[in-house]
Amino acid sequence: MNTKAFRFIEWLAPSLVFVAVICHAFDLYPIGPMFHLTGASLWVYVGIKKKAGPVLLNFVPQIPIWSSGILWWLLK
Repeated sequence: MNTKAFRFIEWLAPSLVFVAVICHAFDLYPIGPMFHLTGASLWVYVGIKKKAGPVLLNFVPQIPIWSSGILWWLLK
């Protein structure tokens, strides 16, 4: 679990969420939700691997929320 690739993902996930927050602050839609969805998905992967319940509780519900928002935007 502490492989170089996994450690990279552990840092990539919060970095993508941080970029998403910046995009949200400047109303860069849909790029913000796309970054957030990707970061949240990576967080779920990390949470599963580390058996981190609070991480999963936070990020699992975000995936359908961001996905449906992006889908709604695409279908408008």
